[in-house]
Amino acid sequence: MKTNRRTSTLTLLFAAIGLLLNAAGAEQPNIVLIFPDDQGYNDLGCFGSKTIRTPNLDRMASEGLRLTNFYAQPVCGVSRAALMTGSYPIRVAEPGNVKQLHTVPHPEEVTMAEVLKSAGYATGIIGKWHLGNRGSGPGGYDASTMPNAQGFDYFYGTPLFNGATVRVKDTPMRSPIMRNQEIIVEAVQSWDHITADYTKEAIQFIAQHQDEPFFLYLAHNLPHIPLGASGNFKGKSEYGPYGDTIEEIDWSTGQLLDTLEELGIDDNTLVVFTSDNGPWIETTKAMKPDGGELIPRDHSGSAFPLKGWKMSTWDGGSKVPFVARWPKGIAAGSESDELLSTMDLLPTFANLAGAKLPEDRTIDGHDATDFLLGETLESPREDYFYYAGCLLTGVRDDRWKLVLPRRANPPGTGWWGRMIERIEEAQLFDLDADPGESNNVVDKHPDVVVELQKRIESARSELGDMNRVGSGARLFDEGPRQVAGAKPKEKSNSRPLTVKGKKPNFVVIFTDDQGYGDLSCFGGKHVSTPRIDQMAAEGARLTSFYVAAPLCTPSRAALMTGCYPVRIDMGRGSNHAVLLSGDPKGLNPKEITIAEVLKTVGYRTALFGKWHLGDQPEFLPTRQGFDEYFGLPYSHDIHPFHPKDGEYRFSPLPLVSGERVIELDPDADYLTKRITEHAVDFIERHKDEPFFLYIPHPIPHSPLHVSPEFMSDVDPKIIETLKEENGGIDYQTRSKLFRQAIAEIDWSVGQILDTLEASGIDENTLVIFTSDNGPATGSAGPLK
Repeated sequence: MKTNRRTSTLTLLFAAIGLLLNAAGAEQPNIVLIFPDDQGYNDLGCFGSKTIRTPNLDRMASEGLRLTNFYAQPVCGVSRAALMTGSYPIRVAEPGNVKQLHTVPHPEEVTMAEVLKSAGYATGIIGKWHLGNRGSGPGGYDASTMPNAQGFDYFYGTPLFNGATVRVKDTPMRSPIMRNQEIIVEAVQSWDHITADYTKEAIQFIAQHQDEPFFLYLAHNLPHIPLGASGNFKGKSEYGPYGDTIEEIDWSTGQLLDTLEELGIDDNTLVVFTSDNGPWIETTKAMKPDGGELIPRDHSGSAFPLKGWKMSTWDGGSKVPFVARWPKGIAAGSESDELLSTMDLLPTFANLAGAKLPEDRTIDGHDATDFLLGETLESPREDYFYYAGCLLTGVRDDRWKLVLPRRANPPGTGWWGRMIERIEEAQLFDLDADPGESNNVVDKHPDVVVELQKRIESARSELGDMNRVGSGARLFDEGPRQVAGAKPKEKSNSRPLTVKGKKPNFVVIFTDDQGYGDLSCFGGKHVSTPRIDQMAAEGARLTSFYVAAPLCTPSRAALMTGCYPVRIDMGRGSNHAVLLSGDPKGLNPKEITIAEVLKTVGYRTALFGKWHLGDQPEFLPTRQGFDEYFGLPYSHDIHPFHPKDGEYRFSPLPLVSGERVIELDPDADYLTKRITEHAVDFIERHKDEPFFLYIPHPIPHSPLHVSPEFMSDVDPKIIETLKEENGGIDYQTRSKLFRQAIAEIDWSVGQILDTLEASGIDENTLVIFTSDNGPATGSAGPLK
């Protein structure tokens, strides 16, 4: 039952037009759906922006309808699945609405395009599809999941997200441009021209089908990163490259409106503009074109006045702008704060087109025709469930929002699962009074909580919730584990070592898969390590030093806690020998790490490199005692270029700073260099206080990567072969770069030693160099 309904007054003319249309049996309207990627609630002038100019979209709002409580799923692929099928994504992954999220949606699901085709519509998609997979079918992808097999007569655009890889004849290729099933451009060379290209294609589609009802889905790749704007828009906005990108999307919208008018069909064309989800956090900090300081944004950024961003539990991730214009059906200047979602567009479009919905599918969307046409002031939607893919994170009705507690991300959430915040307790917000979700009133309205909890349980029963699936959802409340018969750890009474009364600094350099014989000072003839040899000559060399396990995750767990991995449930990942992306396991936050111990006596702590002890928020280094973190949450081969990606289907490799993903699939050739630069900067900033610096290099784990400065002695044939990678990873050829990879690590050690000396603190700094386990491609020396 709806309560506290909030509705702006729609004009009598609006209602009258709707009644007349229905009575007269109006002809089928053309439908144009414009769907940008990662555009925030506050990014249009008609939604409050004062630094980004959107005159064409503002015109649409003034000539049509603006909805201020319109929702989408908070991340790209699943948002498009909901749009195309009219259902929560957890429902539509397999035929028969089986609740497993693999290919989204399954080819046997029924899409918006298929529904409209059944009513005689010509259908086209220009832009980003992001509902196919990287299979092994014709052309290197699964054709059954592509637009032409899902109801679209015409497709021009990218099959996946910006920078994603499609396999073409067994070769990974980034961001190909396709026309129907054919790849016509092998890779997007620049995103600066993509909006203009899509606009041209969209105009041609409209012109070709002006004499028949058509459905055009213009799914912009932007303003998803990387940003891009053509020359006419570059540097024009007051909000840097992000603003430039959106102003060009506004121009594109204007071009379509002008085309419809010139062809004399605008009167009977419904144009809808909305976004797939809220803004990506990094784009809300747009820089000046010259890389200067952050540009002040009116209010608080792209999602203002909402809290959060793409992938978050908060409304900033899922409430998006909505503008609709249909001169023949929607009265000018209409406005409403009724609740509606992208899932409601399919049944609404079907009704307007006179199409039948599939009888063998459960659709979660509601037919909002009467609402759009003004025959009623109330939306048919009474609530909205916040699903991040298969994770149920909350629910709202017309006024209240209940946010569920979260302490761990279940399996299958992918790298973006880490962005869903840790929430200790349930939270309730009055969205009427508090759209920014800043005042938790859960204790003041128990009756509301009970009512919303009933809706949650109903959704879990019907749809599912990965939070409730199997042991993968355990919340790690049981405390640190103990091996039967083992004595609990006791507090140490040892006194800290001091040199001249000052606490020593600690630097631990921990390489990945470097063998016993992979140093010159340990007999390696295939490598040259003068700086590490210098360390051995000036310090200690241990020839019987052991790690606690012969592979990545458990070895690192032992280093951090001083325990055998099995004692702390870190002997392996949930389903593999090590942790993979999205694994619900990680180093229990209740365990005590080196960093946490040293922080108790005033140390500054930092980790730059590979963590591999859990990629969910509660397991990240910043939750385990480290003040600073820059690097990878797991091995750099856990990415879409893995030789067994067809089996694993890894998400893009995230590069993380603090707790934010700042890049996807970073250029791994520069990882050693970038990690070293962060380490040097940390030392220089904290030379006057005790610090613990942990540098777990991702290299020489396969595939080997080396920055250009260390490639001078490489066989030119190898360099030429690597130039043909074309966005993929040639593991076999890269295995020949071992000497160079070790040389760069040795250089990195030298940079750290030199910085300590230049800072005057090398005398009081203990530097340790070792490896996490034996070699995969290197040498174990005399060992078996």
